Amino acid sequence: MKENRKMQRIINSKTTVCNFKEYIDEKRHHCENHDKHEYEQTDLCCICVDEFEDADSVRVTVCEHTFHDECLVKWLEHKISKSEEPDCPECRGYLGEAKSG
Repeated sequence: MKENRKMQRIINSKTTVCNFKEYIDEKRHHCENHDKHEYEQTDLCCICVDEFEDADSVRVTVCEHTFHDECLVKWLEHKISKSEEPDCPECRGYLGEAKSG
């Protein structure tokens, strides 16, 4: 039960769920209007290595990496169940709760 609450806090505070096509359209629009750097987005989820489809539900981490919703949830569940630090599968950035001390 404690693991489930921890998982929900991480999912709710460290990721955003959205539709892949809407996410890509918004990122492209933002880059065209506000950003001089070319926007690069992978078309693959690095967890399952499947291509994203327009209708897919995806999760975007605070480090701005994109994964299938169910892939990232399973990844984090596995990490938490093994008492490992929850991290981003792509850059290994910490996704857990703030550490005290």
